[in-house]
Amino acid sequence: MPQPDAVHYNPNPEPSTASRFGMSVLMVDINNNSVLDLIIGEPSSDNPSGPTDLGADSGRVYVIRGGY
Repeated sequence: MPQPDAVHYNPNPEPSTASRFGMSVLMVDINNNSVLDLIIGEPSSDNPSGPTDLGADSGRVYVIRGGY
């Protein structure tokens, strides 16, 4: 996995009132090209607050491309 140039991580995921669900948002500029990838991770059973390393055992991860 490429190393990000800049990472802004929310260490305090906001829980849902419907169930035990937390969401963490990671903004990553991977290629240093002024494009930020919004990475939204769902929690897994081992990590209910959301992914910390975005690895295979961190739950499902979605990437939304963006730029400015």
